[in-house]
Amino acid sequence: MKHLYTIIILSFAAFLPKIASSQCTCGGGARPDSIVHFYTLAVNASPNIIISFPKFDPAIGTLACLVYKDTLSAVSTTHVRNRDSADQEYSLRLTVNNQITAPGISVNAYVDKYYGPDSLNAYNKGMDSVVYGPDTTFRNVTHAVTKNSVLSPYLGTGNVDFNYSISGGLISMAGGLNFSQNIETARWGSFKLTYYWCPNSVLASNIQNLSINKKDNTVSISWNTANQSNTYEIEISTDGKNFTNAGKAKQTTAAGSASAKYEYQYNADQTSTGTIFFRIKETDAQGRVSYSKTSMVILNNSGATILFPNPAVNGVNVQLEKQVQGEMEISLVNAVGQTIFKKLYRVDKLNNINVQWPASVRAGVYYMKVKDLQTQMTTTSRLFVK
Repeated sequence: MKHLYTIIILSFAAFLPKIASSQCTCGGGARPDSIVHFYTLAVNASPNIIISFPKFDPAIGTLACLVYKDTLSAVSTTHVRNRDSADQEYSLRLTVNNQITAPGISVNAYVDKYYGPDSLNAYNKGMDSVVYGPDTTFRNVTHAVTKNSVLSPYLGTGNVDFNYSISGGLISMAGGLNFSQNIETARWGSFKLTYYWCPNSVLASNIQNLSINKKDNTVSISWNTANQSNTYEIEISTDGKNFTNAGKAKQTTAAGSASAKYEYQYNADQTSTGTIFFRIKETDAQGRVSYSKTSMVILNNSGATILFPNPAVNGVNVQLEKQVQGEMEISLVNAVGQTIFKKLYRVDKLNNINVQWPASVRAGVYYMKVKDLQTQMTTTSRLFVK
């Protein structure tokens, strides 16, 4: 008869979220708004699982902090067989480790379970094996992490992945090492990622027809304004939160025109990679400051299509790696392969296409296909509609 003695030790590399006013507030101490994403994991026996959440769109505002939470459960069944030519009495320790990692986040939950002593006959001589379980190794174990800095991996388009892995094993406390083992663990749980964000500074109302185009690692920015007495500066950021001055824009006003056109060119090093965020700072004659919306560009992204914003509501800006000329077919396809929206766009040396779809498109996960009808090259990107 087997005897079961269990000791559970939980080791957390996380802490309960405390959003201190000094750590996650807006200007003047105002409370930030929030965007919440949920993920439910059904029963799954895979050793590595990817939990994906949409990134935060910096066009919405400035990300002040984020809070990650989970609730995990798991059940393990352990099969042991004596491989020795003699009877053995085994005492065993099972170790199971749940680990979740994401950019700047790592949480762990350890469990040790002790089995035995159990007498097993010699190999192939009667009762030479035993099964422990199924035993609950985790029951609604929770983690919570608040992150206030180095938030750039969570900004932009697409998803940020949390890797949920499980590891461990069985060791002999008594009875020797001549045994075989098989451990089966099923796990499930719920996951939540909350973005706390602050509205951008006062938006500039004079900036019109803002266009951002990228060729290789050169970014060209242009816009029009009816007020020629204001001054304009370009600000850049690598994290979408902390901006620095990158220089003033060049004015190219046509003679006799009531409006002015401004242009700016940002030349990044050819080895530069990653996301660059841009915004325009406008200062009027009275010294009042306002800003354009924040835009982003990915350097050296190897021809990928960027959808911005993502999640979207009723439209999205499609940014291509290079300027194209000709006809582009853009389709919105749902998760089961049905084409919900398709439209032909004629472009002339542009790498930005503004796509708007009917209000009848429901919230959910879609795929946007962008096909160059001249080269027949197609790129597909995942898009969230809210």
